[in-house]
Amino acid sequence: MRLAEACERFNSLAGIRFGDLFSSSDMDMIIINKGKTGQSLELALGMHLSSTNLDFDDGELKTNKCDAFGNPKETVFITQISSVIDQLIQHYPFEDTHLYEKISNILYVPVCKDGNPKNWMFLPSIHINLALPQFSQLRQIWRNDWSDTIKPHTQVI
Repeated sequence: MRLAEACERFNSLAGIRFGDLFSSSDMDMIIINKGKTGQSLELALGMHLSSTNLDFDDGELKTNKCDAFGNPKETVFITQISSVIDQLIQHYPFEDTHLYEKISNILYVPVCKDGNPKNWMFLPSIHINLALPQFSQLRQIWRNDWSDTIKPHTQVI
């Protein structure tokens, strides 16, 4: 499935309470397993769970805990450092990295987890495509973060 299709399908789920969207057994697992929210969303979109590098043919799905206004309550996890350590050491350009592949085209879905889990809901998604001009500033910020990470660090005595 391509990200644009998933985005369209997702829009029909935004604002629906989890208690109306998922079964009671799914609700029990959502409380126990933090990653179950994103997995449940993938299944609701008609996707199959897999361990591929990207969730979609052309991008990534990222859910993030937020309040009712969409303000994030936690940091978004992107990838394991072990998957990019060689690229860090070898000073790969940002656009040639596993990290860039993961974040270059994202369907970002805020999840309001206020109150009872049955009342939790997905909020409207944000499609971030770093190839588009409106995201050039964000792309530059992330490129600078990558470059700052790979710069040799000197010790001041």
